[in-house]
Amino acid sequence: MDANALAVVVRQVIGPILIGVVVHASLFGVVVCQYIRYFTLDFKDSRLLLATIAWMALVDLLLTMNSVALLWNYVIENFADPTVLQSTVWNFNMVPLFSTLSAFPVQVFLANRVRKFSGSSILFAALVVLSLAAAAPAWVTSIKFQTDSDVSHRALLLKISYAWGGISLGCDATLTVLMTYFLWQKRTAFQRTNKILNHYIQVGIQSALPVTICAAMVLILSKTMTTTNIHYVFSVNLGRMYS
Repeated sequence: MDANALAVVVRQVIGPILIGVVVHASLFGVVVCQYIRYFTLDFKDSRLLLATIAWMALVDLLLTMNSVALLWNYVIENFADPTVLQSTVWNFNMVPLFSTLSAFPVQVFLANRVRKFSGSSILFAALVVLSLAAAAPAWVTSIKFQTDSDVSHRALLLKISYAWGGISLGCDATLTVLMTYFLWQKRTAFQRTNKILNHYIQVGIQSALPVTICAAMVLILSKTMTTTNIHYVFSVNLGRMYS
């Protein structure tokens, strides 16, 4: 591979990974501050919720370590070695798996909130199944990439990842709409109560918006820019959005 071709590969493959990891590490600093604040304020939350937040913190830490190791592999350990680009490394393959490890607990937590508001266990079960349906293609994608890391087969494997992104996006959108609907239904004649409910609705929408945008960008970029890794900028940060 000549110097010009190598420069193009670096821009299209390594460049997005570098940007994604830098953004990811920066966001990790933000969520660490949030975790510290949460645990030091000693909220009287249930053990299940405390365990869920601790799990999210652990996944965030592992995903950040995985991302830094991925960047090290490309820009330090295998610097200027074009042969490393002929296959994906395990750190890259694990990104969809880590994303679902963050997404699934949050989606189940919100589904349980919908159950409490609606009183429907059937609706809760349907939402959990939808979340599992989103997680399954992500796990399959990671496993398939791990067992067949040849980049020449990437197009076939991306079709599975499209299902992951699409179903996950649909699940998040459904949860946001349902939460907004049932909170709106709780409105009363008391202005103070309505103000609190409006605040919850606003926070819910603001929290869902980054996840929705990130998931949509992963789908769009991986579908339209198949010769680059530009989608990685968003896919590596998708799991972080749930924190």
